[in-house]
Amino acid sequence: MKVSLVILLALFACLGCRTSPPNRMYVLSKSPEISRVGDLGHSVEVSGFRLPGYLNRRELVCRKSDNEISLLGGATWADSLEGMMREVFTGNLRKALGDGVLSRGEGESGVAKLSVVVERMELSGEEFVAEWVVTYRRSDRDVNVKSFSWRRQVKSGELAVMAYNESLGSLATAVAGWLIELK
Repeated sequence: MKVSLVILLALFACLGCRTSPPNRMYVLSKSPEISRVGDLGHSVEVSGFRLPGYLNRRELVCRKSDNEISLLGGATWADSLEGMMREVFTGNLRKALGDGVLSRGEGESGVAKLSVVVERMELSGEEFVAEWVVTYRRSDRDVNVKSFSWRRQVKSGELAVMAYNESLGSLATAVAGWLIELK
């Protein structure tokens, strides 16, 4: 009898601890507003796209203060955020620079490499903030590094997802212009 009661209480405790599934799932998409900036005259491969660990998760992250983050309740990414961001950025950059923009692993040796490190990309209060460091490597001796940032006022988590898309479009356009300047 005591064993049955303990098992029954444990079962109720487990049922009470279950979390409800997310009710909103999001994906990122390429920007339709990007237009062709120019031609580099050589191929470039997006060889890296890294996120900080606290962002590379299923849940959408909001910043509460300098040292505290929270998760946007009930909202998750439908796929790997890092993978989606790499795909969307590469697609946007391809729209700006043409078919010479390659995804990771498509390039041959000697192809210029572009890597992106996301330093910050999150909803902070009513502002979406994105900061990146981009490295462009044509050879071991020819390396260029530049920081980019983007901010937008937003009112809700759903608008924050749109801000992710907009910021990746803005980054691709800015990087395309920068690469044309370096040419």
